[in-house]
Amino acid sequence: MTTELRPLVAADAPAHCRGEDGLTVRWLTGGYGDLAGTVAYFERLARNAAAGTGKRGFGVWRSGRLCGYVDFDPDVEALEPGEVNLAYAVHPWARGQGVAVEAVRLVCEVLRRQRVGRRAAIRVEPENTASVRVAEKAGFTHARTIVSPTEVRADGSPVTHRVYLLDLWPASDVPAQPGPRP
Repeated sequence: MTTELRPLVAADAPAHCRGEDGLTVRWLTGGYGDLAGTVAYFERLARNAAAGTGKRGFGVWRSGRLCGYVDFDPDVEALEPGEVNLAYAVHPWARGQGVAVEAVRLVCEVLRRQRVGRRAAIRVEPENTASVRVAEKAGFTHARTIVSPTEVRADGSPVTHRVYLLDLWPASDVPAQPGPRP
């Protein structure tokens, strides 16, 4: 089966919302999306893609069916300059089939083509063992552990993430990074 990425559009919102479950909410979104909010979010991602800035997202498709989501965000403050955060979710019916690993590999190719960042980064809570396996199978290595400056658990304690990194470029071909923002 072939896995492909396509920019998300408003028409994808119902299938995307139907694919959310307790694991998606726990590890990624923090709450179930509604149709109007999901459409607005997809429209924001499309504007970012058109401008070539900020978070950009893709639907993950397999056998002509939306089976997940992957995005990249070069502006996550918890990461170091040049590190681009990746986030992903796979609908329950498609889990355990290598979809997330393939989506991560495909979005890394997008980063290379668009020359975004020097390293892809996956931040994962240590208890999310499925996501740890995705990072490792996609060739990422554990680089460090960080305490989130903004995310907290229900008990008020800060969320801890392991940061897994993948170099996007050989050292001899690192793209120029933009300078500091005014």
